[in-house]
Amino acid sequence: MRPFFLLFASLFIFFQTSLAADKVVRSLINKGNEQLGEITPLYSFALKNYLKAHDLLGEDQDADLEYNIGVCYLNTIDKTKAIPHLEAAYKLDPDISDEILYLLATAYHLNKEFDKAYKHYSKYKSTLDSKDYQEKKVSYLIANLFRDIRPTSVDLDSQVPIEGMGKVVAKRMKECKEGEKLLESPKKVEIKNIGIGINSAFPDYAPVISADEAVMFFTSRRDNSTGGNTTEYDGKYYEDVYVSIKIRDTWTVPENLGKPINDELHNSCIGLSANGETMFLYQVDEAHKGDIFISKLKGDVWGKPKRLEEGINTEFYERSASLSADERTLFFVSDRPKGAGGSDIYMVKKKADGTWDRPKNLGRKVNTAFDEDGVFFHPDGKTLYFSSKGHDGMGGFDIYKTTMDASGRFSSPVNLGYPINTPDDDIYFVLGASGEKGYYSSAKQGGKGEQDIYEIIFPKEEQEQKLTLLTGVITDAETNETLEAKVIIEDIGKNEVVGEITSNSKTGKYLIALPSGKNYAISVNKKGYLFHSENFNIAENTNFQKLQKDIALNKLKVGAKIVLNNIFFDFAKATLDSTSFAELDRVFALLKENPEINVEISGHTDNKGSADYNKKLSERRAETVVNYLVDKGITKERLTAKGYGPDRPIAPNSNKDGSDNEEGRALNRRTEFEILK
Repeated sequence: MRPFFLLFASLFIFFQTSLAADKVVRSLINKGNEQLGEITPLYSFALKNYLKAHDLLGEDQDADLEYNIGVCYLNTIDKTKAIPHLEAAYKLDPDISDEILYLLATAYHLNKEFDKAYKHYSKYKSTLDSKDYQEKKVSYLIANLFRDIRPTSVDLDSQVPIEGMGKVVAKRMKECKEGEKLLESPKKVEIKNIGIGINSAFPDYAPVISADEAVMFFTSRRDNSTGGNTTEYDGKYYEDVYVSIKIRDTWTVPENLGKPINDELHNSCIGLSANGETMFLYQVDEAHKGDIFISKLKGDVWGKPKRLEEGINTEFYERSASLSADERTLFFVSDRPKGAGGSDIYMVKKKADGTWDRPKNLGRKVNTAFDEDGVFFHPDGKTLYFSSKGHDGMGGFDIYKTTMDASGRFSSPVNLGYPINTPDDDIYFVLGASGEKGYYSSAKQGGKGEQDIYEIIFPKEEQEQKLTLLTGVITDAETNETLEAKVIIEDIGKNEVVGEITSNSKTGKYLIALPSGKNYAISVNKKGYLFHSENFNIAENTNFQKLQKDIALNKLKVGAKIVLNNIFFDFAKATLDSTSFAELDRVFALLKENPEINVEISGHTDNKGSADYNKKLSERRAETVVNYLVDKGITKERLTAKGYGPDRPIAPNSNKDGSDNEEGRALNRRTEFEILK
């Protein structure tokens, strides 16, 4: 039999241990409560303390602790882990919180248990309907779970009238029904984490790519940020922009772009031109005002970001931007007033002087009373992708696409479907020019960090983009030195300039995206050189293709000549077609800028018809060009017109079997420009 004093000692030690354990549990819970009660709640920190306390309690359940763990999980990447804790809290104390039903519904919703979510939303809505609007309001902490209701400042004392919350719950119930439908017909896509080459243990998001997918910029909050500082409200590093290059279908290890793109504050890349040489950034200054900045690549060096002009930027928040492939239209997101509601998508056109016109709201077909964000305009020149909380989706931000017609009107947005879209936020979607791969960021469970970048591979039947990527290198014809030159794109059918870019000053590389169904004139211009012109007629049904066209420019010197590829005459006549005027004006500008040169304008034909007829026709055409230039102001003494008919072919007129070589004949029917003096 155990002596009494030993039993007493054992009990004493047990109670002392229990008291010590209870003290630790209380300390952990109190610390968690303090962190949860911050102006900006520290969910991840509070969760760690709550979970330690939960482990120490073992089978002894505490309703308040279970509830707080559930709230914290709902505000982390592991949102669905909230379910067992909220269920336990509700079982222990159904009246623990007026919002417990809403929280449970949200957790089920995020776990794609739409039927359970709908039932709990419905129960919660009935409690709202029975309450006195004047006496009862819903805390912002709860209403903000899907961030559809945003006060002017983050404040836990902010509250949402029940009337507004009722509308939010009704929207959630609708999302559950929509989610069930989307789950029934999933899209045949492959979604995979882009991997540790890009993603890290830190948040990585907002990918942007060049049209050829050769380069990717993205935003990350990893520990090698430029300033090395962390934010007070979540302990994470400030945002910086990183770059990765694709080599043989593999992304290189990302590099921090450093200064001047990144500084000690938040820096996020939100848009990129098709050729990858114009970057749009979201930056926050010391007053925490978010604006859109622009930076251009010169050789291999990015210029210091400059804030876009007033009108695009306002006293409100401007974020997310996408530049059209012709660099003439900018789409961006702003939460300025007088929009459809929340943050809206705006469009602004570039004026002839290079400045931006007045922004235009895309209207209520695209924008909703809720938030739109993550805008991306595809290089096909007509398809706009964006994320929205307001259209028919399954919860949070869903990704949609809309198509712009010839008059500039947008079609009704279409949901990209499940599994691209989920009940949580799916945002920052971009698509390569080929349509084969898309990229976006998501906080999926099982990722490398809190947010990761994912790759979407689309089935072949959805990859048929009507688009041509024209790329190449511009060099000096004699030295083979790479050149920085201006590339002008014109729509021959409309006789108007539709785009203007500059080749890279170090590599000479250029890239142009040409939507199908147009006849393009492309000219390359550099001071001290003869310009080069090309004509590309891309049929309406032409699917995605890449064309490599390296261009060598000739310096201005005696004997230098070019073919004026974009001068057109009526059939068998010397009458200029109006589509020739842009090319002729380039010749005029060249002659005006270089008054010391005299030139020969020569006409050439194929060998169809008599040689005498062709020679006379070519002479008349050359004279027509000369007369145009004289009428514009060039003295006639500087110009010589010659017609050579079929005597100087540059391609075969016939094939080996004697049949017509149509391509060769077309090349032989030309007008040339040669420097004589």
